[in-house]
Amino acid sequence: EAPRKAAQGYQMISLKRVSLEGISPVQNFQRYDMSQGGLGFIVDDPAEFGEGDKVIAVAVNSNELRKTL
Repeated sequence: EAPRKAAQGYQMISLKRVSLEGISPVQNFQRYDMSQGGLGFIVDDPAEFGEGDKVIAVAVNSNELRKTL
């Protein structure tokens, strides 16, 4: 697995949440780190996401990702 790389400066990650109801509109969070195996992002409320929640990363700093994470 590739080493995790902390974000340089302030970067935003654009995510969509996946649930039984479908896929949410895009939400933006501050990026913490990213690697080939996954990503970390900062939330204000730890209860906003639960263990096992699924998200799709679609962009970093408004630049679409070539591959979704």
